[in-house]
Amino acid sequence: MFMHGTRTVRLLIAPTNAPASKESNTVFDAVFIACYNMFFTALPVLAMGSLDQDIDDHYSLQYPKLYLPGQFNLFFNMRIFTYSVLHGMFSSLVIFFIPYGALLNGVAYNGKDLDDYSTLAFTTFTALIVVVTGQIAFDTAYWTAINHFVIWGSLIFYLLLAFLIYEGLPASALARTSSNVSYGVAFKTMATPQFWFSILMVSVILLLPVMLNRFFWLDTHPSFADRLRVRKKLDKRVTTQRDKEEKKPPFTRSAATRRSVRGSLRSGYAFSHSQGFGDLILKGKLFKNVEQMRSKNERQSSIRNRLSPLNETSMVTPMSNSNTEIMFLAQNIN
Repeated sequence: MFMHGTRTVRLLIAPTNAPASKESNTVFDAVFIACYNMFFTALPVLAMGSLDQDIDDHYSLQYPKLYLPGQFNLFFNMRIFTYSVLHGMFSSLVIFFIPYGALLNGVAYNGKDLDDYSTLAFTTFTALIVVVTGQIAFDTAYWTAINHFVIWGSLIFYLLLAFLIYEGLPASALARTSSNVSYGVAFKTMATPQFWFSILMVSVILLLPVMLNRFFWLDTHPSFADRLRVRKKLDKRVTTQRDKEEKKPPFTRSAATRRSVRGSLRSGYAFSHSQGFGDLILKGKLFKNVEQMRSKNERQSSIRNRLSPLNETSMVTPMSNSNTEIMFLAQNIN
């Protein structure tokens, strides 16, 4: 990654120095060129090389097959080196010609031309920093606090340094430096839509194919490390789900639960949209034959009370007397 970034900036300087060679001026500021190799690309690459890992130490010791690609130089050979050179050349052309075409014959908000040396230099260098930072972010598989600090911090540090040199310091402090010609270019350039259009187009053209290429090879031809990484995520997900199920208390139905359920069922009548049976209960229509049923029950009980002495007396009285009483009771019943 460091070689790719350095090669990109060198290939980018080569075509852009041609118009400025007659005046013995470099396209980029000397301060930014020095900081590019020291802060903008070196620190993120060092952090990724020392902290990044495909999988953890447990899988590394459990699967020695992971060390075979490094022993056979599968990650750095002539084919990969040639691809890196061609990628750097293509990136340098895109980073230069996209801002050049966007700023050509452009006019700022104050009516000044945008196709000047300082505006083009600031736009191309900003696009370069954004692309290199995005590239190393795609290459990082194991994120730590240090990786976040050096990767995103390098981008923030570049913007702060640009504002400090071009806007914060007085013009007299930059009178004898190469930054004098670009003084005040930061706010002027960032206030134009051409600047943001250039950054967006360069990022899409250079970073989108890289991202699609990673996803394609990961889905169609995953490496052994990619398979182990996916397996680790699945095992972690299964373990987390199992722990949640074990920690979940068993459901026990208590008396309070039954009362709450019963109470919720009774209280549900208040939220019914229909009229219900309240009027039938209040007006007595539901049990309109209660009095008749009650009188019928009383009549049957009185008959049983009268028949009981009959059975007892029929056993001791003559047949004629018992028949007379039975007929008398039958007439009363009718």
